[in-house]
Amino acid sequence: MRYKITIEYDGTNLLGWQEQLDGPSVQSYLQQALSCFTPVDDNEQLMASLNTSSTISPLNTSSIIPPLNAKERSGGVYASPELCENEDASTGRHLQKTNAISNNEHPIPPLNVKGRLGGVYASPELYENEDASTGGHPQKTNAFSDNEHPIPPLNAKGRLGGVYTSSELCENEDASTGRRLQKTNKIIVYGAGRTDAGVHALSQVAHFDLKEDLVDWKLREALNARLRDLEAPVSVTNVEKVNDDFHARFSATGRGYLYRILNRRGPAVLEKNRVWWVPVPLDIEKMREGAKFLLGNHDFSSFRAAACQAKSPIKTLDKLDIIAVGEEIHFIVEARSFLHHQVRNMVGTLKMVGDGHLQPEDIKHILEEKKRAAAGVTAPACGLYLTKVVY
Repeated sequence: MRYKITIEYDGTNLLGWQEQLDGPSVQSYLQQALSCFTPVDDNEQLMASLNTSSTISPLNTSSIIPPLNAKERSGGVYASPELCENEDASTGRHLQKTNAISNNEHPIPPLNVKGRLGGVYASPELYENEDASTGGHPQKTNAFSDNEHPIPPLNAKGRLGGVYTSSELCENEDASTGRRLQKTNKIIVYGAGRTDAGVHALSQVAHFDLKEDLVDWKLREALNARLRDLEAPVSVTNVEKVNDDFHARFSATGRGYLYRILNRRGPAVLEKNRVWWVPVPLDIEKMREGAKFLLGNHDFSSFRAAACQAKSPIKTLDKLDIIAVGEEIHFIVEARSFLHHQVRNMVGTLKMVGDGHLQPEDIKHILEEKKRAAAGVTAPACGLYLTKVVY
């Protein structure tokens, strides 16, 4: 069952929306709150994993790699039937010495001796204590004991790296199959907008999937109770069931942001970390004139952060209103989507128009430059709010 939730949060002490390893985020708090809904049944999970069709199947002999004691086997296919003469069909061993190997300057060595990857033994000593008929070591030798990093078994975590980083990597794993003995998956929450650290939201939207079919308001109450226990600055304001094809991010057709500037001599106290305090007077009319150049479809490279991952800098800005609300100046910005830091860079540049560092017509030239260095400062994150997501 897929659920859509609307949330608000104070981003002051959060590292943004995305889950982080070094601190709290909105996504991590929500996923912790949902952890109580994750079904966990160790015994059932283990038995299911051992009895499913995903277990290792028998080798398909039609595509099996040929034995390593015949010429041209490394290619995986014999060049001709003559290469198999004098060979035991059941084991691939040679019944008598043939020219298949003797004519090869560098035969491929047995796979259980140090130096095998190089294809040639470094010295005869490598053969000591080896069974001539099988190539196996009847007793422990230094062939592997001198190897600092032996290749680990293929059934444990860390196998691709070739070396275990710690013994903890194998805990709760079945030694014979490498399968975990307990369920470790978690519910992933997908957000409509990946807000930066310090950015707030009045109406962020997210979705996730649960096996349970729950009453909407009961799920909302349960999540908020859990978030209170976690002391998270996050609140779930609405929950509703949606179709399985709904995606909080990719189904969105529009997003809206609010940026707040406190324009007065006295610094912010009650609104600290929630507004950008600008003590110098700002000319709203000039900022409005400059904002007109930003409306419509443009290449916003000049207002794009260096770390932006968007494929194209072309965006369509649908709305950019600047209004006075008491001692505050509000920027109301709407578009289908935004570049990384686009809103904050536009506000920071328009602020420079308002305080006289730039003229309104400079905004047009900044757009044409298509260089981040041409634009103004990046407004601080504390004044930005995600206000709506349209579907």
